[in-house]
Amino acid sequence: MTPLIQSPRNRTLFFIGVAILLVASMALVPLGLVRVKMLPFDNKSELQVVINMPDGTPLEQTARVAQALGEELARQPDVLKLPTYTGTSGPYNFNGLVRHYYMRRQPNQADIQVNLLPASQRSVQSHAIAKRLRPLLDAIGNQYGARIQVSEVPPGPPVIQTLVAEVYGPDLAGQTEVAQQIKSIFQHTPGVVDTDWYVEDPQPRLEIRVDEVKAAQHGIAVSDVARALVLAISGTQAGLIHDGSAREPVPAIVELDRADRSSEQVWTIFVCPARTAAWCRCGSWSSSNTRPSSAASITKTCAAWFMSQATWLARWKAQFTPF
Repeated sequence: MTPLIQSPRNRTLFFIGVAILLVASMALVPLGLVRVKMLPFDNKSELQVVINMPDGTPLEQTARVAQALGEELARQPDVLKLPTYTGTSGPYNFNGLVRHYYMRRQPNQADIQVNLLPASQRSVQSHAIAKRLRPLLDAIGNQYGARIQVSEVPPGPPVIQTLVAEVYGPDLAGQTEVAQQIKSIFQHTPGVVDTDWYVEDPQPRLEIRVDEVKAAQHGIAVSDVARALVLAISGTQAGLIHDGSAREPVPAIVELDRADRSSEQVWTIFVCPARTAAWCRCGSWSSSNTRPSSAASITKTCAAWFMSQATWLARWKAQFTPF
């Protein structure tokens, strides 16, 4: 330090050298020799694949898509385990808590929890693995019309998405139109992946109307038909099973088979007990019509009386020993 303090020339040369080194170090970033990032990606041991099918997709189709994606993931050398959760939420971390992954309980939603090999047993970081898997999974998802998202554990505070656009407007139709334009911009922007939006897909509505004149001739009330619709679609509790090996009585649920509940023409095979005749088929005094979901709700929803023994199916919610 003595030469710098006693010699003005040495001090001047020292300051000039420090300035040159400072400028040279700052020039490394714009020259691309050094890459900087505020929160660099961490080498995590897990990934999450989020599957969103179109609204109204049955649970079986969603499970089929999740299985196809799981088969592709199982062929990757860096993947250790991949449990699949279809129609229910999987284990969520802090990132999933902010993104409301715990609310994913619809039949058109599925999650795949991808557990990677420990960092000491692989030479590729988790972010590089996610970038490699994304085009492979998107190719499979496009075959089924699924929207795939590869979610990584963020290195910093979690957010809903890296890039979010909120649309406000006077009516829903205008908001949806603008959101569609913004979504198209995101999809065609280089570097933007996993584009999705929080808009429900349009769904058809099946309307079943009762001919009140013909129904009255058979002694059938519209309220009875409405109760039959609830019974056929949602099921009802027929009673309790008192099993000695169970801690509590087991409810017995009576409902149609899943295939019958999913059919639009199943109402035509229902048989209704009438007061003026032994049985009356639904198709003789009712009609159906399919309209978009935006159509106004009908005043009277109806279905046939679900009492034929041939269409009864007992589904027990727990295992029990018959008496």
